[in-house]
Amino acid sequence: MICPNCAQAMEEVLVQSTAVDVCTKGCGGMFFNYQELEKAGRARRKDPLVLGEAGALAARYKKNLQCPFCEAKMNARKISRDIEVVVDVCSHCGGLWLDKGEFDSICRAAEQGAPFPSGWKPVKNRAATWMKSSQNSGALEFIADFSFDVVLDIFWGLLD
Repeated sequence: MICPNCAQAMEEVLVQSTAVDVCTKGCGGMFFNYQELEKAGRARRKDPLVLGEAGALAARYKKNLQCPFCEAKMNARKISRDIEVVVDVCSHCGGLWLDKGEFDSICRAAEQGAPFPSGWKPVKNRAATWMKSSQNSGALEFIADFSFDVVLDIFWGLLD
């Protein structure tokens, strides 16, 4: 997998039988597929060295990242009501991109009592099939600009 931030090859780091993609030679960012963030958080509680700081380059952060898994546009979102960390979210596949240091910030907030976030649910319905098969190449980018709930409301309204 290629890092969406610095275009370096990412390494798969095994965390409790889950492979997390980490940009170890570049910016130090991490990509979590749906529900991998929660698994990594549980592993961190047991071992504080799990997914420690990585990355050789000074952090440079791009905006408007493309999901390294499904290539949809990612959107910046606050990870949860209780944790003041903004991550990049793929509403299409549920993937999360965390810049260098954001995983540590989320874990510190969880240690202080904030509920650990589970991530975003990927689109798993008729709307996802339509998005993939749409002949309008700009449809996916247009849809990614809306929040996940708004998109679902629009599509369910159109399909009824």
